[in-house]
Amino acid sequence: MPKPQTEADKIKRLETALCTWILQTSRAHGDLPITYSDVHSMIVRFKTDLKIKEGFYFNREWINNFRRRHNLFLVPSVRQQYVSRKTNNAIQQFNSRVYHTMRFSKPTLSVPQVYILDEAGLYWRLRSPKSKDPDLLTFLTCTNVTGHHKLPLLVVGKTKDPVDFRNAEMPIHYDSQINGWINRIIFKEWFYECFAPAVLDEDTDGALLLVDSATCHPPPGDLAMPHEKIKVLYVPPGHKQEQRSKFIHDMIKKNYKDKLLSTAIEKDNPDYLTNITLKEMAYLLADCWKSIPVDEIRSWWDTFTESPPAKEDTDSANSDNAVDNIFIKNELIDINPYVQLKFDNEKIKTWYYGMGEHKNGTHLMNIDEILATSETIDEEGKCEDILDTDSDISTAEVCDAIDVTIRWAQSVGYGNEQIEMLQNMRQRACEPPAKRIKCQSTSSVPSTSKIHYEVVQHEEPLVNTEYGDTEIMETVKIEVTSDDDDDDDDSEFISPD
Repeated sequence: MPKPQTEADKIKRLETALCTWILQTSRAHGDLPITYSDVHSMIVRFKTDLKIKEGFYFNREWINNFRRRHNLFLVPSVRQQYVSRKTNNAIQQFNSRVYHTMRFSKPTLSVPQVYILDEAGLYWRLRSPKSKDPDLLTFLTCTNVTGHHKLPLLVVGKTKDPVDFRNAEMPIHYDSQINGWINRIIFKEWFYECFAPAVLDEDTDGALLLVDSATCHPPPGDLAMPHEKIKVLYVPPGHKQEQRSKFIHDMIKKNYKDKLLSTAIEKDNPDYLTNITLKEMAYLLADCWKSIPVDEIRSWWDTFTESPPAKEDTDSANSDNAVDNIFIKNELIDINPYVQLKFDNEKIKTWYYGMGEHKNGTHLMNIDEILATSETIDEEGKCEDILDTDSDISTAEVCDAIDVTIRWAQSVGYGNEQIEMLQNMRQRACEPPAKRIKCQSTSSVPSTSKIHYEVVQHEEPLVNTEYGDTEIMETVKIEVTSDDDDDDDDSEFISPD
């Protein structure tokens, strides 16, 4: 039974939903600023839907404090919104803005110092036949546009602190969220703890990061923008980069699922499609990312040039052919008829084609979806042994089976060591799930460097405005030092907000 929500819980949900709505609405129109009146109207709707008591008032002061907390930009009137719209033809001007940023950075940035990232959902395994949907996770790819500096994938699953990952050096960065979605908290941690150290270790002169406009990406102020060494630009919706990102992610996902199917067939075990572990997934997905050719990544950069990439016309056809119909590839089904017996065709088709994978927190959400996800968007994943399972085998059946095995082992003369192992297995199986694994609150994204920075506030004119307002901007000085060089420094990481 869900825990009753307090008024504070409801207000927190409203604030999360409101931030998501502002980011999505603004970025969908090329970073068009939102008016105070629009925000107030949405607050009234969210307040009604969440049944917040009438005694709480969301006045102009509350909105201003909310804007500062989330580093959002609002305008007072429709006229100023129109001026911003007129001067912000985002798609037409964005490519020029990229080159302008590279040219006027100090020092000037070259093409290899430009990085691009995007996320995609992945059904990483099937679930048992009685389950409705496959198991979803979200992965983030990031590389420089020449393809010579691929960062390890960030993978967000539903499992917190996987047992397989403990004391193991994994080829990915891993985090958890209850739905397997990337959110603003996870992205911000990855930016500071993974991206910044890796990029500045590669080139101390800095970098330009191109980010798509999904609402799981924080506002520029939360990523310390403008950044002295790492600058961030948000790619407007509708840019050619979206098609190129989808093509590359489709290559990764098709390669992953083909290899998973092939392994299940080689093992003559269709259950492998449901039993693959997170650790096996991590290595398989990392290999699929590494196998993306450099030429394909370079064509990503072509979408930011004035002329379209030479291969653009064939990309759509290639993308369609890349995800071949699973039923045309007879060897994947007919070689092992048990796959068909275990899973019906619709479930296999849903998994292989990824129907619904796009709903991973990066998709455009309607108002009801924004409100529905506001409660869980920042919630961590669950421990492995308290996740819902699809097994039809009860705990009592497991214990009875192990008891029979112990009696058999004793009768045929197995040693004490083997008997004790079975007894420990029985004890573990009969424990309450919450006692089986102790969750540890540890950082899921290891870092070998520390990041120190100071924030200097100053006023400067708003970009792309003609009405003379000013805005407090933050200049952030960043410095990365290794742990070995900073043993005496006890300073803590402090967010710029």
